[in-house]
Amino acid sequence: KARTQLAADTMLTGRNYSGGAPVDDVLSFADTPHVLIAGTTGSGKSTLLRMMVSTLALNTDPANLRLYLVDLKKTDLKPFRHLPHTELFAGEDADALRAIRIVHREVKRRKDAEDIDAPRIVLVIDELAEVGDRDTLDLLSSILRIGRSFRVNVVAATQLPTKATCGEKNNYTVRFVGAVTDAQTAALAAGRGDSGAHLLPGKGAFLRVEGTKLDRLQAYHLDMAGTEAMVDAAVQRWGRGYKPVQQAV
Repeated sequence: KARTQLAADTMLTGRNYSGGAPVDDVLSFADTPHVLIAGTTGSGKSTLLRMMVSTLALNTDPANLRLYLVDLKKTDLKPFRHLPHTELFAGEDADALRAIRIVHREVKRRKDAEDIDAPRIVLVIDELAEVGDRDTLDLLSSILRIGRSFRVNVVAATQLPTKATCGEKNNYTVRFVGAVTDAQTAALAAGRGDSGAHLLPGKGAFLRVEGTKLDRLQAYHLDMAGTEAMVDAAVQRWGRGYKPVQQAV
């Protein structure tokens, strides 16, 4: 029942239950530069991430959107390597660092050239803690600070929402916080102490935290078969310009 036909640069995140009749919850890069998804195993963060990437690709022309995907587990983001939008799929440690370096270098190029009209780049990272060495985090923090002005965005998921694993968390302007282990982790993930995220039941139950606003939403369940069907639909829609994914070397 998910409404997957959206405007370009827009992602479906779930159903919003914060008051009145439930409505679809969407997020647009026109309003939000960077997104952090936090939650323990079983919270539904990978399912949420897959729906966001699927709907973004389905509704945005690959001529205007390039994806860099980092998934060291080689599971949840792997189907997206077939998208015509995908520049690089990184499934190994060295590949992840390379992807982040490429995006960082492109941000610098756009800044130096004052290029604000280049195609949007979205760096998607599934489990930040796996790529969190100091040098990589420094590059990621730089992307988070200045990427927005040059159409470069980050969407990252993690079980451990600390500065040591996420870089400069204040630059994630929207946070989706699922079930976490305790109140302290909830405060770290939400950036506030009163979210109650540690009371969430898991299985796709999230809080959307944006500034002082906090909404309750339920992510749509999107399994791997459904993800592959969404990828197929995107390939059919944007088949022109389709190319095999560049594997990081």
